[in-house]
Amino acid sequence: MRLHGAHRVAYELVKGPIPEGKDLHHLCHNPPCVNPDHLQPVTPKEHNLLSENVTKLNTEKTHCPRGHPLAGDNLVLFQLRRGYRECLTCKREKELRWYYEHKK
Repeated sequence: MRLHGAHRVAYELVKGPIPEGKDLHHLCHNPPCVNPDHLQPVTPKEHNLLSENVTKLNTEKTHCPRGHPLAGDNLVLFQLRRGYRECLTCKREKELRWYYEHKK
């Protein structure tokens, strides 16, 4: 027997089955809520972007903390493949500082 969240059970009883590959997003941003009118089936990616979480906040950033753009050629490609963005300018400056601090 598989356990399901109360919100999933409530949604399926009132609105029908949750589409394959979809999660339920709480439009009211209140996870304990079981009101089917407050639930919307979305893809996992859409769910992350609609939620108030770190993933959403980071995708909205346009510049690093030092003011460099987080776009185009100023992104570390390896980090992009891992799913997050890193400022190439800051990375290079950090590596240069480390090199001069540890140079014999």
